[in-house]
Amino acid sequence: MEYQAFLNGDSKMSASIRNVKWSDNAIGNTAEWPIALKQSTGLILDLDFPALICWGSGLHPFI
Repeated sequence: MEYQAFLNGDSKMSASIRNVKWSDNAIGNTAEWPIALKQSTGLILDLDFPALICWGSGLHPFI
């Protein structure tokens, strides 16, 4: 699994996201995610409240 700096953090959610095999997911491998998705993911991992991202033409929910 390739290291992705935007997934840094000590939270359980950061660890969970790092452990997903994203290449088997419709969103694809994290190394190929657009910058906007990486930035959005990094931002919500720092929030103190629940958040959700819906991404792509299929509005795939995650996080």
